[in-house]
Amino acid sequence: MYTTIDTTDDLRLAIAELELQRDTQKAALIEQFKLTREGLQPVNLIKGIFKDMTHSSGLKDMIFNNGVGLLTGLLSKKLVFGAAHNPITKILSTVFQFAVGNVVADKTDGLRNKLFGFVKGFFSKKKDKITTADSGRYEYEPEPVK
Repeated sequence: MYTTIDTTDDLRLAIAELELQRDTQKAALIEQFKLTREGLQPVNLIKGIFKDMTHSSGLKDMIFNNGVGLLTGLLSKKLVFGAAHNPITKILSTVFQFAVGNVVADKTDGLRNKLFGFVKGFFSKKKDKITTADSGRYEYEPEPVK
């Protein structure tokens, strides 16, 4: 937006407008700098990472699955191989640990559903069990209302 300036009053008015524009842009730039500096502080970066982790269900599931796999692999290694002293046995036990850990990590969703179902059934209201003579299975009947 170029305008011709013919008088000194027009020049003063244009200078005043440009100074006002400069002050407004300077204030906006300073505010943006403060926000950027605040956001780049290490504490705030770590807070942001943890906030993203807590809001991301996929990441929580992945961490849970890998943790269960790692723990299961380690326990199976200790149970199967014990404290191995032979270098070949150590290598085989480590391979076994990672193989079991990967298999369990891949199957954790099914295991979790079964575990939660078991815990839910265990802590739910107990019901009377009646065995059927022909099938040997249990059927659940609710307790009679008194």
